[in-house]
Amino acid sequence: MKWEIINPSDYCTMEAESFAVACVASLFLGEGKYGLDPIGDTNKEYKMPIMLFGGVDEFFSREFGFKDFGDGMKEIKETKMAEVIKALDSVSYEGKERSSMNNIVGYAKELVKYLSKSKEESNAS
Repeated sequence: MKWEIINPSDYCTMEAESFAVACVASLFLGEGKYGLDPIGDTNKEYKMPIMLFGGVDEFFSREFGFKDFGDGMKEIKETKMAEVIKALDSVSYEGKERSSMNNIVGYAKELVKYLSKSKEESNAS
């Protein structure tokens, strides 16, 4: 599935295996500053609002049945971290390069490196 990363500056997209994975990747990327809007007609029910001023726990409880974001993160980390990394690696500017000081794609690539290294280290222990 493909989503537009809602932000005030650049038109960016992300692809993810599931809505939950896309939400976690977006929260890693923007810490609540970015929302998600589905691209295409089939995914209209999958939207994540910008949560800059809170609401992440309530959103994860309502959408995915987790107690809170931490509860959801525990399950995602154990079962779907490779998918989160893949979603972050898919972040791209659509149509043109960035137009603002925010380097969303560059930060996504840095997160991919960091999370991949962390995943390797936790698998080694």
